[in-house]
Amino acid sequence: MNFIHKNTDRIPLKNGNTVRVRRSRNSPYAGRSGVLSAIEPDDSYGAYLVQFEDGLMFRYDGHELELAGVPSKSSREGIVRRILRLLNSLVSKPQIHNHCLDEERSVMDNRMDTTH
Repeated sequence: MNFIHKNTDRIPLKNGNTVRVRRSRNSPYAGRSGVLSAIEPDDSYGAYLVQFEDGLMFRYDGHELELAGVPSKSSREGIVRRILRLLNSLVSKPQIHNHCLDEERSVMDNRMDTTH
Protein backbone atom coordinates (compact mmCIF):
# COMPACT_ATOMS: atom_id res chain seq x y z
CA MET A 1 0.00 0.00 0.00
CA ASN A 2 1.31 3.45 -0.91
CA PHE A 3 0.70 6.64 1.01
CA ILE A 4 0.28 10.28 0.11
CA HIS A 5 2.16 12.44 2.59
CA LYS A 6 0.21 15.63 3.12
CA ASN A 7 1.30 17.84 5.97
CA THR A 8 1.18 15.23 8.71
CA ASP A 9 -1.73 13.27 7.22
CA ARG A 10 -0.94 9.87 5.70
CA ILE A 11 -3.54 8.77 3.20
CA PRO A 12 -3.40 5.18 1.91
CA LEU A 13 -3.90 4.82 -1.84
CA LYS A 14 -4.82 1.75 -3.84
CA ASN A 15 -5.56 1.15 -7.51
CA GLY A 16 -9.15 2.12 -8.19
CA ASN A 17 -9.25 4.95 -5.62
CA THR A 18 -10.85 8.17 -6.79
CA VAL A 19 -8.31 10.95 -6.37
CA ARG A 20 -8.40 14.69 -6.98
CA VAL A 21 -5.50 16.64 -8.46
CA ARG A 22 -4.59 19.51 -6.18
CA ARG A 23 -4.88 22.97 -7.68
CA SER A 24 -1.58 24.04 -9.15
CA ARG A 25 -0.65 25.79 -12.34
CA ASN A 26 1.95 23.10 -13.04
CA SER A 27 -0.35 20.08 -12.79
CA PRO A 28 -2.46 19.00 -15.75
CA TYR A 29 -6.16 18.74 -14.92
CA ALA A 30 -5.70 20.55 -11.60
CA GLY A 31 -8.87 20.44 -9.51
CA ARG A 32 -10.34 17.48 -11.41
CA SER A 33 -10.98 13.98 -10.14
CA GLY A 34 -9.92 10.72 -11.72
CA VAL A 35 -9.30 7.07 -10.91
CA LEU A 36 -5.91 5.82 -9.80
CA SER A 37 -4.93 3.31 -12.50
CA ALA A 38 -1.42 2.33 -11.44
CA ILE A 39 1.15 2.95 -8.74
CA GLU A 40 4.73 2.67 -9.95
CA PRO A 41 7.12 4.20 -7.38
CA ASP A 42 10.16 3.96 -9.66
CA ASP A 43 8.65 5.93 -12.57
CA SER A 44 10.57 9.18 -13.03
CA TYR A 45 7.50 11.00 -14.41
CA GLY A 46 5.37 10.33 -11.32
CA ALA A 47 4.47 7.33 -9.23
CA TYR A 48 0.70 7.69 -9.63
CA LEU A 49 -1.06 7.16 -12.96
CA VAL A 50 -4.52 8.74 -12.95
CA GLN A 51 -7.17 8.18 -15.63
CA PHE A 52 -9.82 10.84 -16.15
CA GLU A 53 -13.39 10.67 -17.41
CA ASP A 54 -12.36 11.66 -20.94
CA GLY A 55 -9.89 8.76 -21.11
CA LEU A 56 -6.71 10.82 -20.77
CA MET A 57 -4.11 9.60 -18.29
CA PHE A 58 -1.45 11.64 -16.50
CA ARG A 59 1.27 10.79 -13.98
CA TYR A 60 1.53 12.67 -10.71
CA ASP A 61 3.71 12.75 -7.63
CA GLY A 62 2.07 12.11 -4.28
CA HIS A 63 2.06 15.76 -3.22
CA GLU A 64 -0.08 16.61 -6.28
CA LEU A 65 -2.96 14.30 -5.31
CA GLU A 66 -5.54 14.00 -2.57
CA LEU A 67 -8.04 11.24 -1.92
CA ALA A 68 -11.42 12.45 -3.24
CA GLY A 69 -14.12 12.76 -0.59
CA VAL A 70 -11.64 13.17 2.26
CA PRO A 71 -11.31 16.80 3.32
CA SER A 72 -7.69 17.80 3.66
CA LYS A 73 -6.29 19.17 6.88
CA SER A 74 -5.82 22.60 5.30
CA SER A 75 -9.40 22.72 3.96
CA ARG A 76 -10.78 21.68 7.38
CA GLU A 77 -8.74 24.43 9.01
CA GLY A 78 -9.96 26.93 6.42
CA ILE A 79 -13.59 26.02 7.06
CA VAL A 80 -13.14 26.35 10.81
CA ARG A 81 -11.41 29.72 10.32
CA ARG A 82 -14.29 31.01 8.16
CA ILE A 83 -16.91 29.84 10.67
CA LEU A 84 -15.04 31.52 13.52
CA ARG A 85 -14.73 34.75 11.51
CA LEU A 86 -18.47 34.67 10.78
CA LEU A 87 -19.33 34.06 14.43
CA ASN A 88 -16.96 36.82 15.50
CA SER A 89 -18.54 39.28 13.07
CA LEU A 90 -22.01 38.40 14.34
CA VAL A 91 -21.00 38.85 17.96
CA SER A 92 -18.96 42.02 17.51
CA LYS A 93 -21.51 43.99 15.48
CA PRO A 94 -22.76 47.02 17.41
CA GLN A 95 -26.29 46.67 18.65
CA ILE A 96 -28.74 49.32 17.52
CA HIS A 97 -31.02 50.26 20.37
CA ASN A 98 -34.48 51.63 19.86
CA HIS A 99 -33.67 54.90 21.63
CA CYS A 100 -30.90 55.57 19.05
CA LEU A 101 -33.40 55.10 16.25
CA ASP A 102 -35.86 57.43 17.99
CA GLU A 103 -33.18 60.13 18.34
CA GLU A 104 -32.28 59.78 14.66
CA ARG A 105 -35.94 60.09 13.67
CA SER A 106 -36.40 63.25 15.73
CA VAL A 107 -33.30 64.81 14.13
CA MET A 108 -34.65 64.01 10.68
CA ASP A 109 -38.08 65.42 11.62
CA ASN A 110 -36.47 68.67 12.82
CA ARG A 111 -34.57 69.00 9.55
CA MET A 112 -37.74 68.44 7.55
CA ASP A 113 -39.58 71.11 9.58
CA THR A 114 -36.89 73.75 9.00
CA THR A 115 -36.73 73.18 5.24
CA HIS A 116 -40.48 73.71 4.65
